[in-house]
Amino acid sequence: MNKIILPFLLLAGNISFAQFPVQSKMPTQFDKFILKNKIEWAAYISDTVRFTENNLNQILRDQFEKNGIKVSLPVTARTASSNKIIYATKSTVLAALPPDVYFDELAANLVDVVEILFIKKNKLRSYVAWVNPKYSVITPGGIRLGYADYFSSCFNYKYDASPSSARKNLFLGQTKRRILIDSFPAGQQLKSLFGKNLVESLWPSVTNGKVAIFTIEKNQQLSQPEIDTSFVFEKVAIPAPVYDSTGNLSAKNFLYAQKISPDVFKEVVIVQNWYYDQKKNMLYSLIPQIILYAKSDKYDDQQMALKPALKIIF
Repeated sequence: MNKIILPFLLLAGNISFAQFPVQSKMPTQFDKFILKNKIEWAAYISDTVRFTENNLNQILRDQFEKNGIKVSLPVTARTASSNKIIYATKSTVLAALPPDVYFDELAANLVDVVEILFIKKNKLRSYVAWVNPKYSVITPGGIRLGYADYFSSCFNYKYDASPSSARKNLFLGQTKRRILIDSFPAGQQLKSLFGKNLVESLWPSVTNGKVAIFTIEKNQQLSQPEIDTSFVFEKVAIPAPVYDSTGNLSAKNFLYAQKISPDVFKEVVIVQNWYYDQKKNMLYSLIPQIILYAKSDKYDDQQMALKPALKIIF
């Protein structure tokens, strides 16, 4: 069952998300790469994630107990602390925690993922800067106040770093995030050439054949001529008279086609496969596809009208 997470995220499947606050200061050592000319679009899309295949929270806590990974006190994205990471000892981290730290069933598999999505060389890519395992905040009277960060780890200082060999990577699960395309807050939007949104920035790659595009209804790949003609969920036929050489009406054709424009897509679902690099202690995400949502003429209500129309395969 899908669950909307305001202001622009929607949960799909068995992995939960929540909005993660991002400050407005920039650039930092983690997001300054967006100044490169080859980066066409970029935005922070950090979330609280509950992976289903393997428990990253537990893995990081176990490594922390054995002094097997580098950690720091909790870091918040786009702040002064993120511009100069200071690693901390186990005793320093524990001393900064409240007396009672709970890893109950709600927090034991919960991590904050500080992530930047960006477009480079015709593809939408993911860069995970670091991860914060969560714990539950509960008062002595048993009242739950929420979650807090245990520590920060999995620091990745290279936005285009490659993971280790496959045997060193642990699959954590797949997520699907449904995002309102034009609703990135100013503090999260990092780069947008000529004011283009995510889909508008990707669209030249679609029309130039650099990425494959499929219909949702029939899972059929569209050729370049087909991409130049649109479809709607319920086609409305427009009669076009056909005349013979003498000028007499001989038949009627029906026209449906109009040129596709990226502005008809209002939402996008981003499909991500997540891997933990055990050797490098880093989190990676691969984006195999995104699903574009367009408005169906069947409905008048804007929310009801948005339905999956096309998918882009990377």
